[in-house]
Amino acid sequence: MRGLSLLCVSVLTASVLTTLAQSSQSVRGTVLSKSSQQPVVNAEVIFEPAVGGRLMTTTDGAGAFTFASGQLGVVTVSHGAFLTAYLRWPPTVGSSLIIELEPAVTVSGTLADSETLQPLAGSVTVLVQHPVQTVSRTVDTKDDGTFEIKDVPAGSGTVFGAADGHAPTVRQFVAQAGAWWTEHLRLPSAVALPGQVLDVGGDPVKGALVAAEYIASTQGSGILTSLIGGRFVTDADGAFVLTGLRPQATINVQATYNGRPTAVVAVTVNPFDSDQKISLRLPAG
Repeated sequence: MRGLSLLCVSVLTASVLTTLAQSSQSVRGTVLSKSSQQPVVNAEVIFEPAVGGRLMTTTDGAGAFTFASGQLGVVTVSHGAFLTAYLRWPPTVGSSLIIELEPAVTVSGTLADSETLQPLAGSVTVLVQHPVQTVSRTVDTKDDGTFEIKDVPAGSGTVFGAADGHAPTVRQFVAQAGAWWTEHLRLPSAVALPGQVLDVGGDPVKGALVAAEYIASTQGSGILTSLIGGRFVTDADGAFVLTGLRPQATINVQATYNGRPTAVVAVTVNPFDSDQKISLRLPAG
């Protein structure tokens, strides 16, 4: 029994020492310019651990940084005209990070009405997929409708603009590191479509849930769908309204109520038909 007790104590002690060694491992790395391979001094480095608050430091004269934490987390590095880098800790290879910063892309352009070409006061957003997380940048346009978004990752991305009274416009882009990408976004006037949900007998359905989405072939369909506004629960007359729609676009509209089968209809938005209305009839069930 004494031998067994000593064995248990030894195993427990080894486990504790291993845990302590793992927890004492520091987060460390070196930041370099990818083009010159020279150290980047005074880069801002942020470590966001899985548990606890974020930590912040700057790189030294050799481009090095250290955090006294061994937790899992994400390291973010930023410096001036370089692209902000996002990396997971710990690294898959080695015991420290070698972070090579690339020149950032700048996306600029104008936001204007598609018919009058008058500048619009609105916002422009750039989205770029990244292995660690999606990078998003949003700015408001200036009085002359111009915008400039810095610190955008190189590669494939999406830029979209929005303004009151106008339907959003989405564009795709591909840009090399350090490039200056220009987009002139032209927004059409938004269209509002009323609708009504009826039961199988033709009576209005109050409290039906209505959802709408742009068909998949529409450029930026996912983003456009997320920007549809309006009333999505029918009133006592079974009525609802969808707002912010792009003219000539096709949307799928569906209605559900209290577990009944779903009613679905495809509608092409016609800005010249003031009498256009969406009609959904719930099937029996």
